[in-house]
Amino acid sequence: MYKALRYLFGYRKISFSQKDTEEIYNFLYNYKITSWGYSSAEDGLCSICISNADFSYFLNFKESIKAELLISDVTGLPEIVKRYRRRVGIFIGAFLFFSIILASSLFVWDVRIIGAKTQSEAEIIENLKGEGLYVGKFIPSIKSTEICNSYIMKYDNIGWMSINTRGNVANVEIIEAITKEEQENTQNKKYANLVAEEDAVIEEVNVSRGSAVTKVGKTVKKGDLLISGVYESPRRYSFVYASGSVLGRVSRSISIEIPFTQTVKEQKDAKLSSFSINFFNFKINIFRYSGKMPSKYDTIYRRERITLFNRIKLPIFVNREYFCEYEEREISLSENEAVKLAFSRLKSELASLTCNCELISKSIEGELKEDSYVLKCDAECIKDVAIPLEFETN
Repeated sequence: MYKALRYLFGYRKISFSQKDTEEIYNFLYNYKITSWGYSSAEDGLCSICISNADFSYFLNFKESIKAELLISDVTGLPEIVKRYRRRVGIFIGAFLFFSIILASSLFVWDVRIIGAKTQSEAEIIENLKGEGLYVGKFIPSIKSTEICNSYIMKYDNIGWMSINTRGNVANVEIIEAITKEEQENTQNKKYANLVAEEDAVIEEVNVSRGSAVTKVGKTVKKGDLLISGVYESPRRYSFVYASGSVLGRVSRSISIEIPFTQTVKEQKDAKLSSFSINFFNFKINIFRYSGKMPSKYDTIYRRERITLFNRIKLPIFVNREYFCEYEEREISLSENEAVKLAFSRLKSELASLTCNCELISKSIEGELKEDSYVLKCDAECIKDVAIPLEFETN
């Protein structure tokens, strides 16, 4: 803040010999002149900075200093104004810029949704436009209570809503309502068994609530009961929502075939086809490609929001659209190239298939055919195969 004010009102840099430092600081202290930015150079010269206001006062008593002083020109905004005083357009542009920034502070720059679970933020923001809340809305005209009441009446899944504006951001806080179906499910489906999600050989059983039905080493099929939510006693039954984990050994199979002859895309450099800027709800088209489009091309669309200092999101979006021309051509792979490509794809698919389990073993077999290379992989993994199956009681 202080640096900004010093730059705004301007300051001067005063240099002197290092041996005169004590005399200079005694002078400043006696005449109550504020200085900052003391620095010393290898050539023995030291320097300080004082504001323009203090410099005028400093000149009145400068003759009482015996030390030799080097005084720089004015630094800061006053010096810039003096240098470009004849260029009226610069000052008009600066005035317009700060006027737009000041005026835009009265409008919504961003709408943020807090607490949404079943609906996406984009969907809620789109719905709020119909209620009168959107980017570019004049903040003093936002009727928060009316918007909230109207939105809650229209959408049954919203139980409570509030709108609070902080700066240029409208924060919409939502608590979703519990539907009748969910209430019925909560009332009727209080109990559950744990059953097998897929075929497996049981390796470990950990029961938190319920009764274990399966044992280690047993082979189970998909849907088989693992942990029961029913406790049986001589006189009555009691029910719980079973919980725990049942680790089972499961199988995974992958088959990849790589033809020796393939059709591939050969892409050229992407070219800009359109460029536009969105300021609030206004779209300004800057550029559009008017030449002949190629017969085969891919379209790439990019939308970027302007952010200051990685924190302040401005209501300005930059839209770029590119077209990337490509040609299709056939290529021939050698046996070694086909093998490398097959193993690369296997690694990717195996990582995807085993993302929720632990790989313990795998066997890989490759086969060269007349026109392709086939790679097969059989893997065994350990995973928690227990999933809840709810039931009702009378």
